[in-house]
Amino acid sequence: MTDKFHLSSGLEIEYTQNADIYDKITAPLLQTKVINGMGYDFDTNFSLEVNHNLNFGASELGYYGTSNLLYVKGRFKF
Repeated sequence: MTDKFHLSSGLEIEYTQNADIYDKITAPLLQTKVINGMGYDFDTNFSLEVNHNLNFGASELGYYGTSNLLYVKGRFKF
């Protein structure tokens, strides 16, 4: 939108399969996510981003159970 402000959007598909034959969960996990975000570059050394992940294939397995994730990320270059 401007030289310092930007928007982003994308689709992420993640396929995970367990390699352990003794584990009870043998079905592969397919996660589909839509990622939307925005960022601002304060100067050449510091930028800040806010992202939102919307997970359509939520399950009860730790991180995979997260249906929505909002995170703030900063970068400092030196």
